[in-house]
Amino acid sequence: MLHYNFYESKNQSKQLLVMLHGFISDATTYHSHIERIVEHTNVLTIDLPGHGLDTSSMDEVWDFPFITRQLDEVLIQYQTYDVFLLGYSMGGRVALYYAIHGNETLSGLLLESTSAGIQNETDKVERAQVDAARAKVLEIAGLDIFVNDWEKLPLFRSQYNLAPEIRQSIRNNRMNQDAHRLAKALRDYGTGHMPNLWPHLS
Repeated sequence: MLHYNFYESKNQSKQLLVMLHGFISDATTYHSHIERIVEHTNVLTIDLPGHGLDTSSMDEVWDFPFITRQLDEVLIQYQTYDVFLLGYSMGGRVALYYAIHGNETLSGLLLESTSAGIQNETDKVERAQVDAARAKVLEIAGLDIFVNDWEKLPLFRSQYNLAPEIRQSIRNNRMNQDAHRLAKALRDYGTGHMPNLWPHLS
């Protein structure tokens, strides 16, 4: 089962906000927000396979059906709540897949900086190759070099404007991950391995 933490609301809310992080991060990325959020609702933070305190077996294939089954095992314990699933980036892709294929009914879905999958098969294959190349860098060069390159991606340019202590906190979170488990996460459920969910959306 996935590693998770439950934070009880201060106002006896029957709502539960389940928060899924992005790649090369973990549930602690949301910690600075928890105190404010529990003023209104219960919170559940989850470490996705290969991240944080997750202990998913490296012998398993961490594909989207696998993660959905793992989320089912967690969320079945909270059936009395109105569940709202939030996902950022990689976590958003997992959240969307779960909303379509998971067993538990959701009351809401919040997606940030994510995708419903790559529609063009050629583009999908190319992205899978990018994911595989990044996984190889993680395994050969190690986390420090990978993170240095990762932080230079145009995607994260806006983070240069953050206060130094916040940028350092984000970097520390990235550096606390395990390179080999991150590599497996990229290979098993990176963007290039996500099923195309566009046909499932109305």
